[in-house]
Amino acid sequence: FVHLDSAEGAMMTFNEVEVYPQVASGGVCVACVSGKYMTGSGMSAATECTNCGAGTYLTGTGLTLASACAHCGPGTYQTGTGMASSGDCGLCGTGTYFTGTGATAVSTCGACAKGKYQALTGQSACNDCTALVNYADEAGQTQCKACSAETCAVGQFTATACNVQADRVCSACTNLH
Repeated sequence: FVHLDSAEGAMMTFNEVEVYPQVASGGVCVACVSGKYMTGSGMSAATECTNCGAGTYLTGTGLTLASACAHCGPGTYQTGTGMASSGDCGLCGTGTYFTGTGATAVSTCGACAKGKYQALTGQSACNDCTALVNYADEAGQTQCKACSAETCAVGQFTATACNVQADRVCSACTNLH
């Protein structure tokens, strides 16, 4: 708790703990607000509370340890400090994911690999495309592309079937003697 003002040097009791006020202004001890914690005793103003760091938030009040700050969860990040709820954590965008916690920049959200996609924000994994049905031929896709339904043209054959990373490839037949 942060001590806010009492008669200079007068002792007072708060939550059964004796505190010695630093400044005078009503003799009230107040808790650090959400997103902040106290690093010592005898603090004289709420401005002396310390912000939780980037990638974290703190929903409670009156806490005294940096370890009370919770990490933003998988699929999220937080660039600012002093955040008060998990809702203050930003979401990784579509086509991206993040598996860890406590990310401090949107750049920690990685693009889904070829053959995978993610249509939603704030996700910790990407989904697989389905072989012979659809594919993602570039990283960071938000959906898979449908495999070609048409057969190869006359004089061509299927050199490579549709797989999760590429559509079917048709090649020209060669004359065999």
